[in-house]
Amino acid sequence: MLRLLIGKLKKYSTECKLELEETSFLLSFSGGIDSTIMASLLLEMRNVLKIKLGFAHFNHHAHNKSGQLENFCIKYSHDNDVVLHPHELFFDSQRNFEACAREKRYTILNKIAVKYAYDFILTAHHQDDQLETVYMKKLDGADWISQIGIREKMGKLRRPFLDISKDEIKVYAKHNNITWFEDPTNSNISIRRNKIRHVQLPLALQKDARLKESLLITVQKNVLKLKDTEQKLKKEQARIIKYHSKNNIHINRKEIQRYNLEELKLFTYNSVALLLKIKLTKQSGGLWREFKSFINKSKTGSIFRIDSLTFIINRDEVDAINGYDNLKILEKSRLSNNLPWYSGKFQISNHNKLDLSYSKNIFIVPHAIYQDGLFIRTLEHGDRIISSTSKKHVSLSDLYINNKLSKYKKLIQPVIVDNNDRIFWIPGLLHGHINYNKNDKVKVINWMQR
Repeated sequence: MLRLLIGKLKKYSTECKLELEETSFLLSFSGGIDSTIMASLLLEMRNVLKIKLGFAHFNHHAHNKSGQLENFCIKYSHDNDVVLHPHELFFDSQRNFEACAREKRYTILNKIAVKYAYDFILTAHHQDDQLETVYMKKLDGADWISQIGIREKMGKLRRPFLDISKDEIKVYAKHNNITWFEDPTNSNISIRRNKIRHVQLPLALQKDARLKESLLITVQKNVLKLKDTEQKLKKEQARIIKYHSKNNIHINRKEIQRYNLEELKLFTYNSVALLLKIKLTKQSGGLWREFKSFINKSKTGSIFRIDSLTFIINRDEVDAINGYDNLKILEKSRLSNNLPWYSGKFQISNHNKLDLSYSKNIFIVPHAIYQDGLFIRTLEHGDRIISSTSKKHVSLSDLYINNKLSKYKKLIQPVIVDNNDRIFWIPGLLHGHINYNKNDKVKVINWMQR
């Protein structure tokens, strides 16, 4: 077992271009048999290879022996000269306890890894955990992505025991006289996973001698399928994502309408969320079916939400916006050089000669008007501008509709006004009428969109 663990950890280190001796590991240490065996093996490695090692323990306050379990982990870490990062977790409700606890643990583990420079986070999930997970997903009728089960690698997280059975772990513990602390909640079959572990899966394995092999083959096939699908989506990303900024992505609607449910799900997690630098929580199959229907059938202006992401249909485009409801509407600001505005900024230069520009991203304004003050704001109800070409009043609402601005673009479109709130320019869309004197010194304002 030690040889297997060393081989796995060497492989992880090599993938990150590190030597094993230079690599640091943080073990999620519950004090149960699985994590205690992994801790014992890691200590053997440390004595030879001098790897940096740390433990993290979470007290969930889920039973009356939580304190004893925590004390076991504290003493074990102290006796073996390992830094322990203890954390207490509290929950307002027992509803979805397992999922909430898991999410909190992984969030904290990643923060510890960053703060204390651990290269990898290790958990002691083993083959029996994998079988239980895949069996549960089959019972639920989950998609093939979910039937991958427990993944060996995710970010800094690694699970090197996934090929080792629980029986092998028990045998190792017995032969090496290793003691651990048994969590009393593990035998509580009112918890769904425990019922599957102790009742449903053993009965199913008795009835079908090939079930274990079938479940593991399912995992292997789906891992390969995931790899192929992710490679395909990565190749197509540049064609499908038309534009992206810090908070917003423009997606080619026709292209993602071709995606099946699982491809759409992976595209959302791996492309959209990644580009916007956000983490999406796990969603139900029902939500993904609703999202697929939304992409295929919804009208312009329709909205769909997934966590902090808001998707808005805009004809042949889908806008993905992070934090749409909390989007800060920038206050009216005086226009100045290099002033940022959402996905662009304004650059201003001096010119002695009037040379009117026909580019709607460039605005030529007499120096005197600029000195009196130009300001930038967003659309207000009833806004109108006198067009420089037609000399007629134009409603900004109609202008935005005619230019097919999406809800998001309407929200952030800059409007340039003077100190009396007279509209002079809609950057990228329309110049307002201004009386020029050809001898005027002018300012040239360039709207630079990123």
